[in-house]
Amino acid sequence: LFIFGERIHLLPSVTALLGATSLMVWIRPNIDEMIEAVDWTTLVFFMALFMVVGGIQEV
Repeated sequence: LFIFGERIHLLPSVTALLGATSLMVWIRPNIDEMIEAVDWTTLVFFMALFMVVGGIQEV
């Protein structure tokens, strides 16, 4: 899809979402295992970091 994306006028983000969605439908991963595998501490840290940086940019 990335190769033909320009010819059929698809943005790279749309191409990536189509590929990810098709893989999720085809493979059907266990959602519970995926949620357990997430490192929530690091995820919350980066969310807070981006919010602080965004707030500082507004000042």
